[in-house]
Amino acid sequence: EGRGYVLRRILRRAVRYGADILKAPAGFFHQLVAPLVELMGDAFPELRAKPNAVAAVIQEEEAQFTRTLANGLKEFTKRAAKLQRGATLPGGDVHALFTSFGFPPDLTELMAAEKGLAVDMAAFDALLEKTKQESRGASAFGTGGSLALEADQLDKLSKLGVLPTDDSHKYAWDVAGARG
Repeated sequence: EGRGYVLRRILRRAVRYGADILKAPAGFFHQLVAPLVELMGDAFPELRAKPNAVAAVIQEEEAQFTRTLANGLKEFTKRAAKLQRGATLPGGDVHALFTSFGFPPDLTELMAAEKGLAVDMAAFDALLEKTKQESRGASAFGTGGSLALEADQLDKLSKLGVLPTDDSHKYAWDVAGARG
C-alpha cells in the first residue's frame, strides 16, 4: 500500500471536504493542479514536467471516489442520525459502510468526530478480521476442497461437445526452447 495509499487517503479527505463542507462542484480537485504547479513547480519539478499526467491521475481517483462518497455519505448520515452527540457509532456500522459501500473507515472516523460521535474501531477491526478469515476459508484452495469434476459431470460435458483440456504442455520441461 505505502505512499499511494497515503496519497489516496489525503486526496479522498480533500475531495470529501470540498464537496461536503465547501460545497465545491464534483470534479473540482484536479482543477487545482495548474495553480499548484504555479506555486510549487520550482520546489517539485516533476509537477512542472508532467502536469497533465498528475491531473489525469487525480481526476480518475476523484471520479471513482465521488461515486463511493455519494453512496457512503447517504448511509453514514442515516446511521449517524440515529445517535445522540457523544454516542458511539458501532463497529458493525463502520464495517457495513466499508464492506458494502466502500466507505473508508478513516473517513467514517473523521466524519463521526465532526458530529461529536465516537467510533468503536476495536469492534470494526474484529469484524474485518473475521470477514478476512471467512473469505480465506470460503476459497476452494483454502479449504482443501476438490476442483475435480465427477464422472456424471464429465459425461455431460462430453455429450455437449466440450473437449478435455490438453494440459500436456505443463509437463514439457524443455528449458532450452523456452521463451519469456
